[in-house]
Amino acid sequence: CGGSSSYGAFYLDRCGTFTLGSGNEIGGEGQENTWPVTIRGGAFPSADCVIPETGNTHNDIRVEGYSSNGNSGTWRKFAGLEYVVTATPTISAGDTLTIEPGVRARFDAASYTQEGIEIQGTLLANGEPGQEIEFTRNAVNNWAGIELAGDGSGELSHCVLEHANTAVNLLGTGTVTVTDCVLRDGGNGVYGSGGIVRIGSTEILRMSYGMSFQSAPPVFLDDDVVIEDCNYGIRLYSIDDLNFSDAVLVSGAGTRGVWVDQCPDPTIDNLTVTGCTGTYGAIHFDRCGEVTLGAGNVIGGAGQENSWPITISMGSYPTANCIIPTTGNTNNDIRVYNGTSLSSGIWRKFANLDYVVDGSSQIIGAGTSLTIEPDVHVRFGNYYSDLNVLGELIAEGLPGQEIVFTSHGENTWDGLQCTQGGSATLSHCLIEQATDGILLEDTGSVMLTDAVVRDCGTGVRASEGTVQLGSVVLSDNEYGLHCSGIVPAFLDEDVIVENCDTGVYLTGVGGLDFSSPLTVRGSTTCGVHVRSCDTPTIDNLTLTGNTGPDGALLIADCGEFTLGAGNVIGGVGQENSWPLSITAGAFPAADCVIPVTGNANNGIRIASGGSSNRSGVWRRFVGLDYTIATHGSIPANTSLTIESGVTVRGTLSTSRLLVYGALDATGTPEQPITFTGLGDAGWFGMDISSNGTGALTHCLIEQATAGIYQHGAGTVALADCTIRDGSTGIRATSGTVALQRTRITSNSEYGIYLDGGGTAVFGAGVDEWNDILDNGAGRVGRALRNGENDITAPYVWWSTTDPGEIAAAIYDGNDNASFGIVDFTPYCNEGHELVGATSVGDGDQVPEIPARFELAQGVPNPFNPATLIRFDTTRPSHVRLTIHDVAGRTVATLVDGFLAAGRHQHTWRGCDDSGRSLPSGVYFSRIESAEGTMTRKLALVR
Repeated sequence: CGGSSSYGAFYLDRCGTFTLGSGNEIGGEGQENTWPVTIRGGAFPSADCVIPETGNTHNDIRVEGYSSNGNSGTWRKFAGLEYVVTATPTISAGDTLTIEPGVRARFDAASYTQEGIEIQGTLLANGEPGQEIEFTRNAVNNWAGIELAGDGSGELSHCVLEHANTAVNLLGTGTVTVTDCVLRDGGNGVYGSGGIVRIGSTEILRMSYGMSFQSAPPVFLDDDVVIEDCNYGIRLYSIDDLNFSDAVLVSGAGTRGVWVDQCPDPTIDNLTVTGCTGTYGAIHFDRCGEVTLGAGNVIGGAGQENSWPITISMGSYPTANCIIPTTGNTNNDIRVYNGTSLSSGIWRKFANLDYVVDGSSQIIGAGTSLTIEPDVHVRFGNYYSDLNVLGELIAEGLPGQEIVFTSHGENTWDGLQCTQGGSATLSHCLIEQATDGILLEDTGSVMLTDAVVRDCGTGVRASEGTVQLGSVVLSDNEYGLHCSGIVPAFLDEDVIVENCDTGVYLTGVGGLDFSSPLTVRGSTTCGVHVRSCDTPTIDNLTLTGNTGPDGALLIADCGEFTLGAGNVIGGVGQENSWPLSITAGAFPAADCVIPVTGNANNGIRIASGGSSNRSGVWRRFVGLDYTIATHGSIPANTSLTIESGVTVRGTLSTSRLLVYGALDATGTPEQPITFTGLGDAGWFGMDISSNGTGALTHCLIEQATAGIYQHGAGTVALADCTIRDGSTGIRATSGTVALQRTRITSNSEYGIYLDGGGTAVFGAGVDEWNDILDNGAGRVGRALRNGENDITAPYVWWSTTDPGEIAAAIYDGNDNASFGIVDFTPYCNEGHELVGATSVGDGDQVPEIPARFELAQGVPNPFNPATLIRFDTTRPSHVRLTIHDVAGRTVATLVDGFLAAGRHQHTWRGCDDSGRSLPSGVYFSRIESAEGTMTRKLALVR
């Protein structure tokens, strides 16, 4: 038939037993057929068939699938010939396929299909020693295997099945017997999900699954079943009343030796499980309820160690009479790995065995409970390991038999977590080295008594539900107790939080009354941190030795708070760094009891950070100052009022009072408000930013880099204040600083430094005098350095009455054309009495009293951009100097106030009172006083 026919020379299709006589000439050199014979369905060669071994492209018997269709028969042994299956044959119900000893069947599976044999009737494949029946693949792709479906049954003895996806696959209700066989190098050795598998004296080697059974276990006929070097040795799934007690050897499993999966309350005995070095070790119980390991098991041993003797997933619980080896394996403990419990149970105490949680989340399912016996140690293997309680955890140890929850190795673990309504009752427990020792979320509850939680990120963290603590020590944690939205209940006076970064953190509790006896000591950041808890009351706490930067108590964004008389804060040998720290939006109530002794720093510390929408008062407490650590903040849309007599100290050159809202610091002559450095240290000063405003009366500001630093759009008003002994008294880059009866003195750099659009407004009358003197260490231009705006600075004592010296103390437009002019007319003496006229420029001044009242012509005239207007007065009086247009309208007012007798001058820059440039034209200067009225003509040329 040449070489083109896929079926070759003879195609026998459902023919029963057929004979090819010796007279046939099939193929030959140069005349090869593709195959000498193809059989399909129920076609079986007779014993006396003559089939050539040579002379064809493929010299074998090709099997081309299809159903036997009422035909039974035999695959007979022909020397030199094999059966090559290119499509799966089906042995129909009622039919039998018998395979003779020594037959070799090869399965030609393409990449997209997997050929095998489907048995709906009966398979009899009984080889003999030395004449084994072999089933193997024909190419690189695995074949499907022998599948028994429906009522199909089979016998396989002295067979070798290799490279199959599932060598023997019992899917139906029949029976298959496998004896004296070798199953190797494939996917599954034997799989059963229905009927009965009987097996004896068989080796299963190097499979993905050696055996896998669902619903019913196999029947072992002898003690000689060996499963070696498979990824999974045996899997038993969803089998009720499992008593797996036959002698089987499982060795060298790469993941699990024996996997018992969702088999309720199984018993495992008489197994030998060795050298299973995979993740799960020898035996893995997965959601099986109470499990029993009998005394007949051999698990591990010298040179045959498993990685673990036993692994349990959540919902599997060793019974009290389990026999678990404590030696002979790489890790001699009970490994716990993942899963959600489907039933309740107990983790019992086994001498010398711990429970090692080696996966991620272990979940106690809703409606189930886990009870842990006294003296059990639970160790968690990695950062993601936790015990997640959706149901109930009961861990009640005894004195001397505490239950321990700890890490396995150097890594921390995630903690005991109660979520979705889960609850935990723990007593006589040690919890350590977790991210959160106990985490409560949702509506559940935790009761912790007679316990220690240490070396954790957070000892107890709760955001909902109920927390009860009694006779508990929370030590050496980052946070001892961290509660958001809830307040823990303390069952006795013996709850101690010690040596944590932050002892107790409470946030988001409205109307907080935290008044239960509690000891917090040795914190390295803060003893108790209360944040965003409206108007809290803190009482009956013992806070000692909290040496962190925030001290004993940190109150943040809580509005007005109260510290009761029952608190013990510090003491001899037990000093806190500070008794109290506050941040934005927290204000001590008038009846707060704050100790003035017994701490390293006895005052109220202003901690940095925090923002708030709350306004309030810094009240005066006798013997206590307010000390700014880095910065105290007054957020936008809030105000801070500082009572008279309060002292505010800055600790660092960067310490500042940062004002985005409104500052009201109103002292009295008897009790001024003081802003100063701590000891000899300087501080930055008051930083007025954005739209922040300030009103300061009877305040002393000293030792600051900038006593007032105004760089927002708002206004700072100073009345009866002193700014001294700093670097710069006032610095303004924008906004306005208004001064009345304020003394700026002895600052090393500048008295006032104006930059950009920053401006200063001085008093308009002699009773609104200001002093600017002895600034800049004697250097010229350091009393007042102007910005881009013209300003008027009358009624100022500059430490001299000499106009030239005053002009030299000012750096303005006469020194730098890009700056505005400072008009310092009139000026005062040290007693704030008017003493004469001054000059806006640096020109000479005639000190004598003029002979007559006179308004001089502007110089130059015509002018662009400015003209100097001089006038003389013979006696003190109120003087008004104005500019008018040709229609007689007043466009600018240059002077409007009381002046001493003398010669005066003022520069007009051709602008109206709003600072807008006026157009070219004719204008008139006009002076009015008790001595008369005079007018001069001016010409502005643009």
